[in-house]
Amino acid sequence: MNSTGLPSTPNQKGLFTRPYLIAALAVLLLFLVYAGIYTFYNGYDERSARQKELNLNVPADSLYLSQRQYARQMDSLVLPYVKARQTSGYFTHRGRRIAYHQYRLAAPIGNVIISHGFTERKEKYQEMVYYCLKKGYQVFILDHFGHGSSSRASSDSSLVHCSDYHVWVDDLQTFIATIVHPQANGQKTILYGHSMGGGIAARTLEEYPQLVDGLILNTPLFKLLIEGIPDFAGDPVARTLVSLGKGSTYALGARAFDLKKDKVYHPLIPATYCDEKGAYWHRYTLGLTQHPSFGASWATASTLMDLTHSVVKRTNVEKITIPILLFQAERDGYVDPKGHFTFANRARNLEFYRVKGAGHEIYLESNVYTIPYFQEVFRFMGNVKKRQ
Repeated sequence: MNSTGLPSTPNQKGLFTRPYLIAALAVLLLFLVYAGIYTFYNGYDERSARQKELNLNVPADSLYLSQRQYARQMDSLVLPYVKARQTSGYFTHRGRRIAYHQYRLAAPIGNVIISHGFTERKEKYQEMVYYCLKKGYQVFILDHFGHGSSSRASSDSSLVHCSDYHVWVDDLQTFIATIVHPQANGQKTILYGHSMGGGIAARTLEEYPQLVDGLILNTPLFKLLIEGIPDFAGDPVARTLVSLGKGSTYALGARAFDLKKDKVYHPLIPATYCDEKGAYWHRYTLGLTQHPSFGASWATASTLMDLTHSVVKRTNVEKITIPILLFQAERDGYVDPKGHFTFANRARNLEFYRVKGAGHEIYLESNVYTIPYFQEVFRFMGNVKKRQ
């Protein structure tokens, strides 16, 4: 009470006294300055004049599987064909045991290396392997560290835990240099990367520009898509939690695979809008393991942010001089297209296509998308093959 008999006002005591208010304003000002600096140094482009729409009006092609008969044709045609040409192996690099498949041909016209996406594994690409083999390209694909049959940093097989994205870059470079190159038969080699694997592939070639002859990027992870959380907030939160010893725990929104909840295919955010293909590969993966890779640790989230910043840096992008083919999906719920625009605007030798109506996994989409998509992929590969 004051001398008038009325309650004291908040200005006399508590949170709203002048020192507290000044401190709060100072913290707010520092945060705004930090946000501005972060955005300035990690800014992204909103568009690219180099982008074109992929022509979806193409004739039917008997090479590609029927969407309605997808499961039957995969089981009776594709899997027997690719497995007859498959050999498996491991290589060890800096204590990591990395699994891979290779699909060899007697007289290949070229070589394709596949760098898979987050929580994926090498077996998921057997349809693509089939098409490549039929076109005369032999294929090499590894399980990235923390995925599939490769070694992990955690005993929890659902948790993808990696504290430094250079682990993936080093493994991919070693795989190409020691496994692929000795078996390349003197033919051109094309590196294909999807999503996280696209970010890894591009970053690898920024560090080793002469490693392969062409680069195909399918909806690559060049910028994380986190609804409602700006980059300048998400990045320091992840770094802080890692520094507090929480790096090996599941990041916000991530969790372990639950066989009761997740056995049936019902993705919250579809990676493909073709249910026939999405459901098939969900079942196939569960046939390999009951606890597949499913969620990222805080350390993984933090290093993926580092990857997205480094991979679109102008001085890094300009180091890649080989031809690049970049695909962006209109209905992508996993990566932010601004990363693609930024990379495209800084690349030296690039073709850039937007696939209208397609989801993140264009290579597993409905045939209206996959047929023109793969036709463009093989056109590009043919052009790389002809380059001197």
